[in-house]
Amino acid sequence: MGSIYAVLGNHDSHDMVPAFENLGAHVLINETNIVKARGEQLILTGTDDVHNFFTENAPMALRAAPDGFKIALVHSPELAQEAADNGFDLYLCGHTHGGQICMPGGRPILTHLNRHENLSDGLWKYEEMLGYTNPGAGTSVMPIRFFKRPEITRFTLRHQLA
Repeated sequence: MGSIYAVLGNHDSHDMVPAFENLGAHVLINETNIVKARGEQLILTGTDDVHNFFTENAPMALRAAPDGFKIALVHSPELAQEAADNGFDLYLCGHTHGGQICMPGGRPILTHLNRHENLSDGLWKYEEMLGYTNPGAGTSVMPIRFFKRPEITRFTLRHQLA
């Protein structure tokens, strides 16, 4: 089993970090961690929640990440442009609950995003970077979902030989 990495969301507090870390999760707060396995490495950069608690430290962390296969862990898709501009390959986020309350067919009524509303759900591509906005398993504000199923996603990364 691999390591567990986490980032804080808009309902989380920095006071929660020690509890997460006591459970074995490494909480990335505007920082990069290099994960090495089988002679390969992944560059993981995680930011604080940029929707409600934006500081310049979040885009600075993306700019400071070294070269390599880079994954951005950001609570919302709102830093997609900054991550793409800094050579990230994969962007993983949530925040929107996939809309949580959607029109038939899954079009979100509300995304709670200040920018990149078109990246509010599922798999997407921004310039050369792939991204995924997870709808999550819970709800926010109202304990209901319409036309948006809850989801816990597991990604398996594989090295592709050139």
